[in-house]
Amino acid sequence: MKKDVSEIENAIMNPQITDVNIGIRTLRKIKIYPLSMGGQLTITGLIEKAISDFSEKNPDGGTELSVGVFVYRLIEENIVKIFELVMDKDDGNVKDMLNDISNDQTSKIVNIVYTLNFKDPYEKNLKSLFGETLGKVFQSEGPSQPSLNDTEDTELKTSTESNGETEESPSDK
Repeated sequence: MKKDVSEIENAIMNPQITDVNIGIRTLRKIKIYPLSMGGQLTITGLIEKAISDFSEKNPDGGTELSVGVFVYRLIEENIVKIFELVMDKDDGNVKDMLNDISNDQTSKIVNIVYTLNFKDPYEKNLKSLFGETLGKVFQSEGPSQPSLNDTEDTELKTSTESNGETEESPSDK
């Protein structure tokens, strides 16, 4: 009973915790936790290093096949590390779990991890930072004052002596 209450409290306190069903023959529920800042930096570092290594080996950008192989190897080499960062150790050994999880279930977990930790925070926070906060900073400086010495005097030639002609509307005819 106490566990149910703590699970409810935990879900209220951290709504980013997501339940996912996994299993090939028998479904079971596991929790996907948000990454810590350290976890995000770890994943970002793994991806940056892999891209850097690929770029050094393929200065011309590589072929579609080499890019596909690169993405596959990146996932293969790092999926256990990423899952260990977002899954509860009580759910079992992640390496063993890979034998009981489908590609579709893996894809859902990866999508949750990406959306919770990278897509949503960066979209919302960076748009807010660059759109509102930095926009206000740059607007507060005000426009630069134009130099009066750089503009030649020009004579304004507008006439207000006669009203302009107007086209007759169909009701005036």
